[in-house]
Amino acid sequence: MKKLRFDWLMMIVTFVASALSVVILNLVYDVRSNEDIFERVLASVLFFAIPLTVSSVCMLLVETFRKKDYILQITGSRAHSVIAAILVSSLIGGVGQLLYSFDFVTETPPAKVDASSVDVSVMLDYSKGMESYIDKCENAVCDIIDAGDENTNIQFISFAADIFEGTELITITDDIKQEFKDFVKSCDHTGGTNYDIPLTVAESTLSSAGQNDNQAILIVSDGDGEISKDISDKVFDSGIRVYLLSVGNVNSSKIETFVQATGGEVIELDSGRYSAADILNKLKNPSYSIESGDTKFAMGEGLIYNSEDSASWYKFLIRVLVFTLYLLLAGWVMYFSISKAAVISAVISSVIVSLFMLIGSDVITLILCDLMFWTAFTKYYPLNGGAYIVQ
Repeated sequence: MKKLRFDWLMMIVTFVASALSVVILNLVYDVRSNEDIFERVLASVLFFAIPLTVSSVCMLLVETFRKKDYILQITGSRAHSVIAAILVSSLIGGVGQLLYSFDFVTETPPAKVDASSVDVSVMLDYSKGMESYIDKCENAVCDIIDAGDENTNIQFISFAADIFEGTELITITDDIKQEFKDFVKSCDHTGGTNYDIPLTVAESTLSSAGQNDNQAILIVSDGDGEISKDISDKVFDSGIRVYLLSVGNVNSSKIETFVQATGGEVIELDSGRYSAADILNKLKNPSYSIESGDTKFAMGEGLIYNSEDSASWYKFLIRVLVFTLYLLLAGWVMYFSISKAAVISAVISSVIVSLFMLIGSDVITLILCDLMFWTAFTKYYPLNGGAYIVQ
C-alpha cells in the first residue's frame, strides 16, 4: 500500500510567490495617503486578488510539472479555481474596503479666530527624526499664518541642533502672508535636536520686542529632545505659555511636563481634531475649547490592509470579518467545502493580524507575510481532499 505525504514544496512555492506579489504591489502602487475612495477600493481589490491568484496559478504550475508524483484529490476544474479566486477575492477586497471606509465621523462647525491679540514664536523642529513629518508640519504652520490677522504677531524659527533660520515678530497682514509662507517652505535642514537655543531666542524676542502681554511659544516637534533646567526656569519665570504641536508619538515626558507647567498644553497634529483656527485660538486663549459637533455614520479614510492606519473598534471588527472571509476563500476555491477547523484557524489568524495592525507597526511586510502564511495554511489544510505526493 502506498503512503501519502503532504506536499510542503508546493505550499512553500505558492506562499513565497504570493507574499512577494503583495510586497511588490505595495512598492509599485502605494496609495496609503490617497483620499480618493475609488483608488482605495481598487488598491484593496488588487491586494486581495493578486496574492491568491498568484498562489493558485503557481500551485497549478507546480502540479503540472510534477504530475506523475501526485495522487490528486482536488475537486473541480483548475481553470474554474483560478477564475473563482480572482472574482471572489476581488469582491471581498472591494466590498471590504467600502465597509472599512465607513466610520463614525464627528463634524464640528468651522472655528472663528479670536479677535484678541497675541505674540507667538513658532519653533519648527528640522531634526533628522522629523524628516517624514516636515511637509505636514510646514503645511500646519502655513495654515496658522493664513488664519492669522492684524492682531497676530508671529516669529518663525527653524532649528535642530542649532538655529538655521529665523524672523522677527511679524504682524500677519494679507499682503505679507504669502511671502511668510514661502519663507517657511524654503527651510530645509537636518541634525540633532536642541530646544535650549531656540527657546532662548524666542523668550528673548517676546520679552524685549513683544507688543502684547498675551504671549506664547509653539513648538512643532515630535518631542524627542531635552530642555535644560536653566532654560525651562527662565521661560517659566517670563510667564510665556508654551505649547507643543506634536507629531508621531511624543518620546519625552519631560517636554510635556514643561509645557503644562507654563500653562500650555500638548496639541496632537495627527488627531485631526484641531484646525489652524483652533490652534491659533488656543495660543490666544488657554481656556479655549473646541465646539462639540454631531457624530454620524459617514465615509471616512484609511486602507483596510494598511498597518499604519489607526482603526476604531468598528474598523477592527471589519478587518477581522474581511480577513476571515478571505482566508476561508483560499480553501473554498480549491475544495468547494469548508471544515470547522478551517473556520476556527481563519478567525484566530484574522484576529492576530488585526491586532498587529492596531499596534501600527511600520513593518507592514511582516503583517503581509503573516497573512499570506495563513492563506497558504488554509489552502493546503486537508478539507475534503488535497494534493499529496506518493511516498
